[in-house]
Formats: sequence, structure tokens, C-alpha cells
Amino acid sequence: MTSHDIIAAAIKKKDPLCLKVVDKFAEIFGVEVGNAALKTLPYGGIYLTGGVTTGITEYLLHNDTFLNAFYAKGRQEEKMRKVPVFIVKPENKLGLMGAEECARRILSKKLV
Repeated sequence: MTSHDIIAAAIKKKDPLCLKVVDKFAEIFGVEVGNAALKTLPYGGIYLTGGVTTGITEYLLHNDTFLNAFYAKGRQEEKMRKVPVFIVKPENKLGLMGAEECARRILSKKLV
């Protein structure tokens, strides 16, 4: 089975084992994203992107597993609750937008 198959079975078919896999992934994902946020304190927000995020978006939106794990940082929990979490829609081509901005900056330096 591929990750796509597991996510589809969990989300669409409500397969209990696949749901456990997605839930555990969401928990681990939340812990690790929370760790990164605690190190950098990005009060402008954390932006979740990528194929797996896209695949489990509905699960992330309707289940507290990710956010509970994200916030669970002991005495730092209050700080963590100030960090907004966003899910970037897949139609937003961040790589292309970044490359375009980089090219614009390089060209503007050469024209000056």
C-alpha cells in the first residue's frame, strides 16, 4: 500500500487501521512542527504545505490530534497558542512564486 492508499482508506472508507495510521502521523507531525515553532517562535504563522498535508487536510481540519500535539509543550503552551497554523492550498505554487521573487530581486540589483 502507498501513503495515498492509506490516506484514502482512512478518510473515505473509515478503515480503522488506516485511521490509526493517519492519527499517529498527525500526532507526530504536530509534535515536530511544534518543536520547530518553539525554536523559532514564528508569530506570523506556520504554513503547512506538501502532498501529505494536502492528503490529510480534511483530517487536520476536523480532528484535534495535530493541534493538541502542536500545543503540548508544557509551560510553553501559552506561547505556542499564539502561533497561527495555516494549511496552504495546493493550487498555490509556492516554489514558482519563490523562484519568481528571487529572479525579480536578482534582476532589480543588476538594473541599478
